[in-house]
Amino acid sequence: MVNPTNLQQEVPTLMKIIQFDGGAVPNPGTRGIGIILLEDTHVLKEISRKLDGIGTNNEAEYSALIEGLKQALALCWKEILFQGDSRLVVNQVPGSWKVNKDNLKSLNGEAKALLSKFQSVKVEWIPREKNAKADAAASLGLSFIFKTLLVSLSSKASMSLCYLYL
Repeated sequence: MVNPTNLQQEVPTLMKIIQFDGGAVPNPGTRGIGIILLEDTHVLKEISRKLDGIGTNNEAEYSALIEGLKQALALCWKEILFQGDSRLVVNQVPGSWKVNKDNLKSLNGEAKALLSKFQSVKVEWIPREKNAKADAAASLGLSFIFKTLLVSLSSKASMSLCYLYL
């Protein structure tokens, strides 16, 4: 007979993963971010967002990571793996690469401050094809860019908007 008090069963924990991507069109230009929050292979949350203002692709990548970290904290995640296809962000945040650009220093600091709130953090560079969901979400964030705004001031005061769907 097995004594249940002697059994030591490890309760498996689900891997909490943040996949992120960002882009700017043109670079610098309008920015969009995409974040996928996963527990193992199950997608919990997918975020697509257009960022305010003009900025660079690298700023968008950092902004996507930062938003993903905020979302993970809101879900009370303690241990995370963050994955992205930006070698720059994946290497600068842990400190493997130096942050040379002034426009990235504050974003790097914000990401590090958020990361300090987790008990365990792993970082992994993944090729773009393995980051396809976050890439698609970032592209969706950019999909409603105003290409042209034509204003026709006639007696009827009409306005025409032309959109570029990427």
